[in-house]
Amino acid sequence: MSLRTRIKGFTAWVNLRLMPYDHLLNNVLMDLLSGTHMKYLVESITGYDIKRLESMDDLSQQQKQTRVDWIVDELKKSSVLPADVSVDTRMFAMRSADQVFDLLWRLICHDIWFVWERAEYLQQLDEDVLCQVPFKWTPEPPPAKKKKKQQKKSLLSGFGAAGAQEEHDSIDDLVDSRVLCALVNSFVPNTFTSDLLLNDRWTINLALKTAENMFYADTPFDSEDLVEADAMAVCSYFCFFFMMAYKFRQCRAVVNRFVSCITCFIFAKLLLKQL
Repeated sequence: MSLRTRIKGFTAWVNLRLMPYDHLLNNVLMDLLSGTHMKYLVESITGYDIKRLESMDDLSQQQKQTRVDWIVDELKKSSVLPADVSVDTRMFAMRSADQVFDLLWRLICHDIWFVWERAEYLQQLDEDVLCQVPFKWTPEPPPAKKKKKQQKKSLLSGFGAAGAQEEHDSIDDLVDSRVLCALVNSFVPNTFTSDLLLNDRWTINLALKTAENMFYADTPFDSEDLVEADAMAVCSYFCFFFMMAYKFRQCRAVVNRFVSCITCFIFAKLLLKQL
């Protein structure tokens, strides 16, 4: 495991979550527990405004640990974390790499599952269908008075401590530039002609950076990190990638529908003038 690669992969995902709050991290391990980064990350996942959780700056180690305890409680209340998950909040507050990555990995798995459930819908070719349900990953704020409802089974069943899982560590295909070019083409057709490009690291970097530029995102993740083949880092990055890519695809469909409606309106207006 390369610590540098894992930091870059996890930072890409966290920055996606913090984007609506105009917060960006350079290094998730060093920056997450400074300022209000952790507060907004948790709020973007749960939809709750955690009023008692403010800036982490100028706090003692014990105060930081207390706030990490609050964060874990909020994530469990929102069924983002299974109730049986144990987090060493003292070590997390001390920026222990193992504890920070372990908790963030569970949150990333939550997003991977979230995207997986919606992937079939988000691949619809019919733009009218694609625009019916907005793809957004921050839940709506809960109403002031919630009605009692039956507890739903967590979507994280089978992840982490919630149950057994079969691990697949092979990610060799992602180091093939032709696969990455085809992936980008699936969202923006005819971007690359892979037959004309060499299957090398330069092409891999070209595919990654072209996609990020189209999705209005920027990360330091590159071909060297893919070759490093740290499964958690690569999955974190591609969780970020697919969330941005599907959002881009739906937004483009909305724009196309809007342009189509405007064109129809102008055409109808011209026809009426001729009557």
